[in-house]
Amino acid sequence: MEAPSIYPPENFKLFKQTYQYVAPVNISLSLLVLLYNALVISYFYQNCRKLTPLLFFLIALSDVITAVGHIVFDSAALGLAECGESTKNYDSIMMFCFVVYRVLALGGNSCSVFLNVLLAVLRTEKVVAPFRRTNMVLVKVAGVMWGLLLMTLTLGDCIIIGYLGWESVLSFKL
Repeated sequence: MEAPSIYPPENFKLFKQTYQYVAPVNISLSLLVLLYNALVISYFYQNCRKLTPLLFFLIALSDVITAVGHIVFDSAALGLAECGESTKNYDSIMMFCFVVYRVLALGGNSCSVFLNVLLAVLRTEKVVAPFRRTNMVLVKVAGVMWGLLLMTLTLGDCIIIGYLGWESVLSFKL
């Protein structure tokens, strides 16, 4: 069974015009995000035994994963836009990069959002009740439940991508 084309020939011109301008900007911004978050990680790395520095460290790590996903997808899309649709394994390369983007960039973004919300709730709790201790069991349960939900959604996305053309991902060759 032939996998459907991600970018049919009639849409390739629009794809090429879009990624010639968008991808370099996204790659530049992603490189800046990598640089800034590397500074945050190096600052909070020493004091990860406390909850707040650990959350800042994990947020920065999630943002790094998101930036890597954007760099992979945008650089592949830019390279394919420059080479043309006659590139060997064009659809399989785009499908592979889309799976990588989905797992890394959107998964990292989801983790970052969750950790930011958790940090906001914990900081609010400290403002409202400054002498109350944080129940670490509840924090760990929330983290495990969010991780399971995120893995389930990512697996579901990969299954849907597979339904649309997983054979092209598995047959990826340069």
